[in-house]
Amino acid sequence: HRDLKPANIQVTPDGKVNITHYDTSGDDLELVRGNFGGWTNQTLDATNNMGSETSLAVDTGGGLHVAYRYESGGDLRYSKNTGAGFTAAENVETANDVGKYVSLDVDTAGKAHVAHFDETTDDLRYATNTLGVWATTVVDANGTSGTYASLDALGAGLVFIGYRDDSQDDARLAVNLGTLWQLFTIDAVGGAGQYISLRHGHGHTVWMSHRETGTGETRVARISVNNTDDD
Repeated sequence: HRDLKPANIQVTPDGKVNITHYDTSGDDLELVRGNFGGWTNQTLDATNNMGSETSLAVDTGGGLHVAYRYESGGDLRYSKNTGAGFTAAENVETANDVGKYVSLDVDTAGKAHVAHFDETTDDLRYATNTLGVWATTVVDANGTSGTYASLDALGAGLVFIGYRDDSQDDARLAVNLGTLWQLFTIDAVGGAGQYISLRHGHGHTVWMSHRETGTGETRVARISVNNTDDD
């Protein structure tokens, strides 16, 4: 088993724990579901080395959504289960070597938002199906940007992505308040930005934790975003 991280573990309203992971014995994307009363395993995608990186989210109705990497093809895929079983896999992006450091969230309307790293161009990319079809865009193309991505979405007009700029060894934040992406450097001290975890708080407040490589410390930042300003 591989790629177990907090983004792969979600609890649904029925009290079940849901874990997506990569099964190294079969090169498959799998879902483990249950609690201490019993666990079940389900293969979600068994096509040619699926799920080497994955992110799981739960919508307001308890439906499961998963974004994951197709390792052999270097593609980003998505599937969901809102009551009738998981849908056939959708190709989110197939150009370039994409889907690394994938991070998924689902907004209150049940729409998916995905951040990931394009290893071909070394860019942070974003994809969403808010309009019914997948739309993708480059968020940050400066240097090598987009590793350790962590995304939180409140809706089509409010998306936050924490990520690392490997070129500068910085922890950065991308904010979309409706139309354009705004980019902020959050921590530029001592090799910041590994293992980022991001969550929004009240209003436009964002909390972001990350590892600082110079000292090995875990650092936490609170960012207040208001239009084009941060503090």
